[in-house]
Amino acid sequence: SSSREGWANVLLEAMACGTPVVASRVYGTPEVVAAPEAGVLMRERSYQGVADAVNTLRANYPDRAATRRYAERFSWDDTTEGQIRLFDEVLARRAGNLVLART
Repeated sequence: SSSREGWANVLLEAMACGTPVVASRVYGTPEVVAAPEAGVLMRERSYQGVADAVNTLRANYPDRAATRRYAERFSWDDTTEGQIRLFDEVLARRAGNLVLART
């Protein structure tokens, strides 16, 4: 995934195929690679960081079925429901702040 991608679709696509990933800690990636069955986040964005993360993944390689199940948690339906909940919370807070500001 690129360093400017807001949501790591390519990582989820790999995981949906049962392939755990090695990824850097940019933008939405830590939210996607948040469990051992998902893969490994690099400690630093360097050649050594990649090598260390690959070695960590190889030493603790997750079950492919577990990686696929993990990716299934990020379905479009679940993602959409989460976004709607977030928007509802933001709007409710904003409405509460507007009421407080008027009094």
